[in-house]
Amino acid sequence: KQSVVYKSHKTGKVDSIPAPDLSAAQWRRVCLGHGIKLATSSGHVYRYDGFKDT
Repeated sequence: KQSVVYKSHKTGKVDSIPAPDLSAAQWRRVCLGHGIKLATSSGHVYRYDGFKDT
C-alpha cells in the first residue's frame, strides 16, 4: 500500500494520503521558498510549503 506522508516539524502533525486517491500534484514557488500542492479525487487539497532549494 503506497501513500504520500508528510510530517510537520513544527507541530508533529502527520498527513497520509493514499496514492490511488491523488489526482494532481504541483511543485510551485511560494514566498517561503518552494511548496507542493496535492489534490485528491474527492476534491480535498493539501498545501505544504517552506521547502528549501538545495
